[in-house]
Amino acid sequence: GVGVDSADDLFDASQAAYYEYVCAHCRRADGVRAVHIISHSLSPAEITSIVAWLDGQWAALGLPDSGAPLVDVGSRFGAVVLGAVRGLSHRGIEGIGVEANAYFAGLAGRTAARYGLADAARFVEARAESEAGLAELSSASIAVFNNVFQFFVPRDDQPEVWETVSSALKPGTLVLSHPSLELVLGELGWSPERLAEWVRPVGVINGSDGDDDDDEAEMTRMYAYVVC
Repeated sequence: GVGVDSADDLFDASQAAYYEYVCAHCRRADGVRAVHIISHSLSPAEITSIVAWLDGQWAALGLPDSGAPLVDVGSRFGAVVLGAVRGLSHRGIEGIGVEANAYFAGLAGRTAARYGLADAARFVEARAESEAGLAELSSASIAVFNNVFQFFVPRDDQPEVWETVSSALKPGTLVLSHPSLELVLGELGWSPERLAEWVRPVGVINGSDGDDDDDEAEMTRMYAYVVC
């Protein structure tokens, strides 16, 4: 490999392409590769798929005919909440984002207002395990957990947070989680039996059949459960 001093040094003749990454320490381009970024966000296609699944399963899941609160924990830019209230407007749902970061909570609220969704969507600046967060979760018909506590809460604090949050969700609440609760809570010491006492699985959204050529294989797999 060579050090990088100009754009020409980034060209790899064997691949007839330019390197896009350089080591910041040794200034070498060979041996450097892209990493897979785990995102807390969902793409428009993924949100559309989730909304379509919810709409199709609505009656079977026993969700309210109107006014069902959907709570997205760690709502960030508000994409899940806003996508849900638009895509499920005929269901009359109420979208609620619980977001610990004041900037993101405010930005999501302004976005809702800008696109005329402020009557159907609101964003609360709060941690999920706080009094304000638990108040929203306790009224939820649908609760969304997408790459949430395992990346934003210290590992030692996660068991208590999950204990608190899980106890707030009422029976019948639909829980959408990525990664699966089996994986997330299993790593925190929950046994399969204990998990089964709390929720029962009811489906997988964007799940593929194992065929890597399936378009859905590249989409975030969301696991659905109902609180017992």
